[in-house]
Amino acid sequence: MIGLIDVAAAAGATTVGGGLMFSHLILFVLFLFFSAATALVVAHPPKFISKKVEQYQMSKKLFPNGENYRNLTHLDMTGRLVKHTIKTEKAIVPNETMATSHIHIAGEVLGNHDIDYINKYWTFAPGLTFEQYNDGITVKIQGDDHTCTLMSSLSYWGFHVNEEVREYAFQKVRETGTGNHGSYLLLGKNTVVDEAYENMKKFFHRKYCSFAASGFLACMNLVANLCPQGGIIFMDEKCHVCLRYGSKLTGAKFVKFPHQNYEALRELMKQYRHQYSGRSLLVLDAIYSADGTIANLPKARACCDDFDTLLVMDEAHSLGSLGKTGHGIEEHFDMVGACDFICGVFSKTLSSYGGYVVSDNPFVITLTITPGVGFATGPHSFSAATVAKGLEIIERDNGKLRAAIDEMRAFYVQELKKNRCANIIHCGHNVFVSYPHVYAATTVAVEMRKRGYFMSSFMFPSVPLDRSILRLTVTPLMTKEILADFSKTLGEVMESLVPRFGNDVMFGKHSKAYYDEIGDAEDR
Repeated sequence: MIGLIDVAAAAGATTVGGGLMFSHLILFVLFLFFSAATALVVAHPPKFISKKVEQYQMSKKLFPNGENYRNLTHLDMTGRLVKHTIKTEKAIVPNETMATSHIHIAGEVLGNHDIDYINKYWTFAPGLTFEQYNDGITVKIQGDDHTCTLMSSLSYWGFHVNEEVREYAFQKVRETGTGNHGSYLLLGKNTVVDEAYENMKKFFHRKYCSFAASGFLACMNLVANLCPQGGIIFMDEKCHVCLRYGSKLTGAKFVKFPHQNYEALRELMKQYRHQYSGRSLLVLDAIYSADGTIANLPKARACCDDFDTLLVMDEAHSLGSLGKTGHGIEEHFDMVGACDFICGVFSKTLSSYGGYVVSDNPFVITLTITPGVGFATGPHSFSAATVAKGLEIIERDNGKLRAAIDEMRAFYVQELKKNRCANIIHCGHNVFVSYPHVYAATTVAVEMRKRGYFMSSFMFPSVPLDRSILRLTVTPLMTKEILADFSKTLGEVMESLVPRFGNDVMFGKHSKAYYDEIGDAEDR
């Protein structure tokens, strides 16, 4: 503004008489205009200015005394961000690491800063230890004087205590021994592992299969090696971290799109796909495990067809959980063969350890010589035998268990609603109860444990800062009586926490503006 006034004054200096008065009028008008513009910017600053100001203000609190953030790990910075967000009693100090931050966070979440209390009830670090009973749903946490019913189990079909699965795995271990003699690259695989390979290919109707030491590694390794530098990866913003890590290893262009927004994805593909001559991937989770939403396979396939892109689907939580007979997202949408690559884990429905990739693309054969398979010893006889037998049982069941689980889940949702749970998402074996508060769900989970129920809770960074979530599951080991009693107790606990969190947090609905997923994921 000063520069413009100076220019105007300089121009007016060459005039005389009425011209001088005119130049003064111009200056006055300019002054009024820029004063009004300045006032407007101050009152209603543009988003980019507001964001920069907010970032600066937050940096002063997260990094006191001008501390160099480059000396901190991502976990350290996450701990500080959570502390700042929930306004812990203890201030952030220079050189503070997550080892300190998480104790302060725990004290705030638990409502008790006594270190013995924190060590007993804080779930996340270093983690709890419990006795696991043979009925599959009873545990006794060390330090507790009572047992708990386990309400969150990723063993969706209860195979961890299935006698047929266990006896078959024990038999194969007795025949072949435990462990492997080396990686699949160095020495190949034994016949027990090969049987699991064949069952996995048959289950997904694919020609090729590969196993890895863990599901995280299998999925990360696939993405990392499938798309080279010069290519481009499109990924839903809520994809599992293993897929995001894999994308970082590729050197390819990475484009994130808003969760489940396939119109936005299409626009991004229009904008970027033609700029990269290399391979293009669209990477999705079939079920988003912290949200309960199901990928829209028809829309995803259409985008891939229109923009010469391969579809990679992570079926970690959908194998056994989606489709009439549990065959996953392709069966759910009646689109067998729609995915170019399917990856996933053994640790959910199959109650084992390891991960897999299946495809009709012979690229899968070469995964044996990639770092994630070739330099890591894969699943051994016990893990592979549980996988082979578990897949056989799902095939043989032919949808009876899936129908029973769907009926049980519907009953569960009604019981939760009866006890005033306002924000429920459900699909497959999962039922999510969400709270519009950064950690309220974790506090609820601790209070439920005191009453004999043990469950998973999510808070930032597993979910956005505007919410926290209970992830509950329905398995064949549960009964309607267990689910009804749990729901009643949950309602009582939530009522007891109203004085601390308020009625709107415990029983109020999320603002739909930032929580569009509420409802039955299978209806979308």
